[in-house]
Amino acid sequence: MLKHILFFFFVSASASGFGQVITQQYCRSVSNVKDHYNAVEYSIYYPPSWTLDTSGLLETQFIVTSPKDNEEDAFRENVSLRVKDSENLHNFVVGSENWIRNNGSLLESRRRINDARQEYHLVVYTLNEQPELVYEQYYFYKYKFLYELTFVYERAHFLENRTAGEYVLNSFGFKFNDRAPAPPVFILNFR
Repeated sequence: MLKHILFFFFVSASASGFGQVITQQYCRSVSNVKDHYNAVEYSIYYPPSWTLDTSGLLETQFIVTSPKDNEEDAFRENVSLRVKDSENLHNFVVGSENWIRNNGSLLESRRRINDARQEYHLVVYTLNEQPELVYEQYYFYKYKFLYELTFVYERAHFLENRTAGEYVLNSFGFKFNDRAPAPPVFILNFR
């Protein structure tokens, strides 16, 4: 009976488009990953078709961008990291939420812990701009710095783009004992 229920769930999920799900379990295989960016204190993985830029553009440590969907596509989804001085996580979150409320809509804000037992604060918001972009941010406070990891995608293309970006977000991890985190397992064909 349990096998039939599980089979029905997986068939239903695939048929409804939710089959492209990222699990947040970690594995040691990197066969479906282009490469990983390996900084001194953290590491991150990204899909094979995405591009890594570590030039410091927009005061970032890195930006990983998606390919264009087609020739008319004016926006490339991206994940970036900024490192900032901050007294603590709470003060930064309060200041960010106030800024967001003045310039857009705060959709979600809550404290979380990921699979690698790293505490962070999740903030999701939109700004008053066109096209409507969604900003999904993870705030980590580590080594006396605030790490602002941001995924930006078009709200109109939510289903097509969120899974790949969240794969990148969930692969981010701080190094412990000089070991980079393993990439998350994912069931997805990245474009």
